[in-house]
Amino acid sequence: MPKTPWFKVASRIACLAVLTSAALWLNVPVHASFTCVLSRNNNTGSMAYISCGGSAGDVLWSCQGGASNCTSDPQMDYSAGELCSRAASEGCPEPINYSD
Repeated sequence: MPKTPWFKVASRIACLAVLTSAALWLNVPVHASFTCVLSRNNNTGSMAYISCGGSAGDVLWSCQGGASNCTSDPQMDYSAGELCSRAASEGCPEPINYSD
């Protein structure tokens, strides 16, 4: 086999391409992107829901007066991950409807 400088560069580029494609393939999300409503206030329209597998990861959202004014707490990301894992395997839970 020739050991020219071009051969070394080409083999390194090929190796890097294989490693990059393997890294991208292994970084595929475990579950598809979906949302589940967890609770709903029948009087005010407030709700809580989880957003799973999106670009932000698994997030637990709290919405005041509907879905237009929502906030999330980063400290709840672990709980959101557990809820999303359960929802991915068992389906979304039935939302809890309540009234103030």
